[in-house]
Amino acid sequence: MGEINGLKTGRVRELAKIFESVDLHYEIQKDIYAFHVSHTALAIVNKHFYTDDGIVDVETARSEGTLSKIAADIKQNIHLVEIAGITVIPPETRIMRDWPDRDIISWYRQMLNNDFIIDVKLGNHAVSQKAEIMLLNEEFHKKLS
Repeated sequence: MGEINGLKTGRVRELAKIFESVDLHYEIQKDIYAFHVSHTALAIVNKHFYTDDGIVDVETARSEGTLSKIAADIKQNIHLVEIAGITVIPPETRIMRDWPDRDIISWYRQMLNNDFIIDVKLGNHAVSQKAEIMLLNEEFHKKLS
């Protein structure tokens, strides 16, 4: 979380207190815009889980073909953020640009063995987010390509 101007305002501190009171992890970002653009670069690769009728099954999601597209898009999206002069935040996201495709594919396969992640990426919530993901993808590429 953070303010668009990077200041640590009273409302950011209040929100931090609320998160602390219920033991939730948080980070206050100095450049929340860069953080959101970086997050979008990763989130929009979920477009590869959608079909015309809904969403792929788990086996298709874990397939080499689907995950290869995701790996390529992750690298391309991070590259687009960088050439736009936007800092990729957090650093763990930036280093994915340099990972071999097989490492990204392996990481996604590992995630897609977790029931919670499967539900998030392939469940009803994901289906309801299709329009948002597709619009984010379109806008991201319009602004950064």
